Amino acid sequence: MPKVCEKGTVDRGALKGLELELIEQAEEALTEVKELAFEGVPILVEGKRDAEALRRLGIEGKILELSSGGPMLSFLEGLKYTKILILTDFDDKGEELASFCCEHLTKLGVEPILEPYQKLRKLRKKFKEVESLVRLRTVLERIKWKDQKTRSWKEGQ
Repeated sequence: MPKVCEKGTVDRGALKGLELELIEQAEEALTEVKELAFEGVPILVEGKRDAEALRRLGIEGKILELSSGGPMLSFLEGLKYTKILILTDFDDKGEELASFCCEHLTKLGVEPILEPYQKLRKLRKKFKEVESLVRLRTVLERIKWKDQKTRSWKEGQ
């Protein structure tokens, strides 16, 4: 997971292996999550810390926690939405959970939205859970800041 050094710079080793295209897809996926939440589409996450991480990212709207108690199938059956964004963790367990939810929500007549999850899952080697998206945002902000600083420097030459 990317480490932010004390002075506020991103550890270069943390970004090693992250292709620019994947980083751009992650940024796009986070934007999609925000837009869907703004449109009123609820977001299904595994637990409280995932929900808190999304709030720290400025995502507003309904966030549903699978770990809120009771059998998972009963929980899914009790949801009264036409669409739900599934955003479980990006590890194998999270993928199994996303698949389970997708299958059962479809049977219940709910449209599961998985596109942002699939984009973010491509980064699972560095970011394994929804909670880590806060660190991903920090990385994205540092990259943008460095890019702007480099452009300014080149324009001043």
